[in-house]
Amino acid sequence: MQFHERIIMVLIPKGGNDMRKQTKIWVTKDKKKVRVCNMSDKHLLNTIKYLENKAQDTADNISYPSFYGEIAQDISEDIYEKIQQNPVGYFLDDSIYNDLLTEKNKRGL
Repeated sequence: MQFHERIIMVLIPKGGNDMRKQTKIWVTKDKKKVRVCNMSDKHLLNTIKYLENKAQDTADNISYPSFYGEIAQDISEDIYEKIQQNPVGYFLDDSIYNDLLTEKNKRGL
């Protein structure tokens, strides 16, 4: 299972009205669903570290691009450089990672 496949988002009713809020859910390796807000401090910190390590591992295993077309080569080199410079930002920019960091900061960890 890819690390990004372990992240899901659900909608939970808010107070019985039609309003809904998004609640972020982390799915553990044993398929247990845990709300980010209900994670223990240790679990929260370990999950953040796990995602950061996976992003770095992914960046480390990407080969330098090699294309025949000049435009394709230029674009792929730009993407490759962005990944190498900031793998966490590149892979985790638009994910539950930001919600985990928000929760970490909220708790003052």
